[in-house]
Amino acid sequence: MFIIKPAKKYYIFIYLLLSFLFINSVSYSQTDSLRRKTDSLSRIPFDTLKIKNTVQFSQQSDTIPYNDFIWNDKRNVSEVLNEYSGFFVNNKGLGQFNRISYNNFNDYEIGFFKDGIQINNSFFGIFDSELISINEIDKIEVVSNTSSFIYGVNSYGKAINIITKDKFQPKPFSQLRYSQDRSGSLFADASFSIPFSNKFNFLIRANNHSGDGLYTNSDFSSWRANGRMSWFPTAKWNFKLDFSYSKISRGLNNGLDFYGKDLSSETAIDSLRDTKASVLDSTGREENKNYNASLSVYTKGLGSNSLASAQFYYTHYYRSFGGKEFPYPTSLIYTPHVDEYYNTERLGLNLRFNKHLIISDGQSLDFTFLNNYYRDNYDIEYQPGGFGRDTLNYNTSFGFLSGKIDYKFNKFFISAMAKEEMSLSNSTEPNFSFGGEAKLKLIENNNFDLGIFAGGNYIEYRYTNHFYPESTNDKFSYKSYEAGFDFKSEKLSSLIAFNRSKFYSSVKFNLITGVSKFTLKSETNFKVNRFSGSLPFFSKNDISYSDKLFKNKLDLKIGVNFKFISNFQYYSTYYNESTWDRFYGAGSFSGLYETLKPSNNKFLTDFYIGARIGRANINFTVANIFNSFYYDTFMFPSDDRGGLGNVVSRFTIVWDFIN
Repeated sequence: MFIIKPAKKYYIFIYLLLSFLFINSVSYSQTDSLRRKTDSLSRIPFDTLKIKNTVQFSQQSDTIPYNDFIWNDKRNVSEVLNEYSGFFVNNKGLGQFNRISYNNFNDYEIGFFKDGIQINNSFFGIFDSELISINEIDKIEVVSNTSSFIYGVNSYGKAINIITKDKFQPKPFSQLRYSQDRSGSLFADASFSIPFSNKFNFLIRANNHSGDGLYTNSDFSSWRANGRMSWFPTAKWNFKLDFSYSKISRGLNNGLDFYGKDLSSETAIDSLRDTKASVLDSTGREENKNYNASLSVYTKGLGSNSLASAQFYYTHYYRSFGGKEFPYPTSLIYTPHVDEYYNTERLGLNLRFNKHLIISDGQSLDFTFLNNYYRDNYDIEYQPGGFGRDTLNYNTSFGFLSGKIDYKFNKFFISAMAKEEMSLSNSTEPNFSFGGEAKLKLIENNNFDLGIFAGGNYIEYRYTNHFYPESTNDKFSYKSYEAGFDFKSEKLSSLIAFNRSKFYSSVKFNLITGVSKFTLKSETNFKVNRFSGSLPFFSKNDISYSDKLFKNKLDLKIGVNFKFISNFQYYSTYYNESTWDRFYGAGSFSGLYETLKPSNNKFLTDFYIGARIGRANINFTVANIFNSFYYDTFMFPSDDRGGLGNVVSRFTIVWDFIN
């Protein structure tokens, strides 16, 4: 329900008040010393020494800007991506480890990056979306299916680059975000940025997100803090020092106990709706601690229209499990798995060089070269099989060299890319992958554009089982293809694409249209072949009305966001959620056998109101307005409508202060 417990309410508002007082006291103490600087500097562009677009991989990538998800109040990265075709999120509840897949690729086959640095867990390769606050995101870069593999480790399924806010302006800037949700969920984020001159900027952010959870043992708490010191000595050389810390604690109840229940019966569904319904594990816990630091150097000093960068970074990931011993499936009990904890460290170096060459009017070449190195250290407390415990301590080193060439001539674009990945710890044969893509504008005028595109790649990869570090794993390979067309008119934009990769084929249909002040955005995936774990039909839609009122002082957006899943297939061999996190491959989205046990076709519908008044964004959301018993992961139902008098499920305010 939309009610704050007294103790939690007290501590969260103390946190907000202290953050606000700190931000403003620092700002006011700087006023006198900065007044003359900001007044004089504001007469000319302030950020002339700052190199722009330093961490985006490619200008050809699609991007999801902050403005696209602030209005409908998305709460984390997984919710943002789940609005786009091809993405599927295994939702286990707010604050949980909600894993993201794309076109049947698991999260350990997708590269997740933060400002160009890969942040997948180096042990299992998975990604926890709770490591990043939604309020620190400026935009999300979604690299093309064909070229994703060149940018990171195991990024052959997709590359997602989360680009954080990097505000640099003459005056200090602070932002406060507060959100209140069902099941005792509270979120507070305070950030502060101050320029000491037009050459030096400091940014710091701290936030807390916590909730009681809908069912037994589904509570969570996330503390996160990060900062950045930026130095811009000249227009050709920029330096950035980043650091971050996060601590996550969450219950692992492994879902509802649905065994023996007829899920087609309303009586059974009503019993599972009860927040006191039995869960599979009432004591399981997870503690997650992460430390990250990086030093980045960017330069335009290696030739005109060029950008070179070096990122040296350290990541530390610690994850422990607690509670009673959980009974794993008999088929897996003798398989090595994490028992109490795993601890990983990575030292990495990313080297990148981009060169833009103008050949003639309308004709250009772009070169991208990447050279990345990694050294991973592992400390794992595990069960080698059957009974007993053991500890693994070892390290590995590897790297890759990749490149990409883009050629553009008027309405024609073509790109070729390749990558060689090698182990530096043993003599394993390198993996060599390559690909290419092309686009052509058939029609281009003021009122109508029509284009076609196609791409394909050949990927070589190996699955590394870290429980057997000395083993040599077989090399695997596959081919993928994509083709389609897109068109734009004054009131309509659409894309239709066919994709085939790794035994999975789909058709993607995206549509954006507007009439007057109304907008319809629809993204839909159709599965065109039967394959375990895939979705026959998944449609994501948003209908909204936007207007500026009261002499443009109020920016208003009202909308309905709804999703539809058709005949989702469930796991017949049920692997609990702890299995997902401790075994290789077990419980993965595409790795389980299933029987024909479809659910009813399901809708999940939210209604939202967003308003920008002055420097504040205010959002009200009525989530799950039809109170559907909706679940896309067996068995983790979404929160019911709940909220204040079953009217408002969630309230959020984001307030900007320019001091």
